[in-house]
Amino acid sequence: VRHSDVSAATSHRRVTVIVYLNPEWDPSRGGQLRLFLPPHSSSGRCSAPCSPPSEGETATVVAPLLGRLLLFDSTLEHEVCVTNRPRWALTGWLSVDTAPQRPAPAAPSDTTET
Repeated sequence: VRHSDVSAATSHRRVTVIVYLNPEWDPSRGGQLRLFLPPHSSSGRCSAPCSPPSEGETATVVAPLLGRLLLFDSTLEHEVCVTNRPRWALTGWLSVDTAPQRPAPAAPSDTTET
């Protein structure tokens, strides 16, 4: 399913981080990650069924190979292509703090009584 990792509930996400854990992954298994890129970007082919890019878009495909580290803008639309075997990855996000900021403590007064 084509999506981005940012929504109203996850607007704090900035960078998506994925580490793949699949030893000896064969392309015939599918499971590639397809990134939909803005115009003038490089493109790749997906060996499994994936959504076609929109007009003016290109797509690049990343195989889920053991130890591969992938970082991308969390607003970038992407999808996992159909896979016919279990596929393993660790996924996380670099985020901004959305908690209300507390005011800094007041500086101690520099007055002395006489």
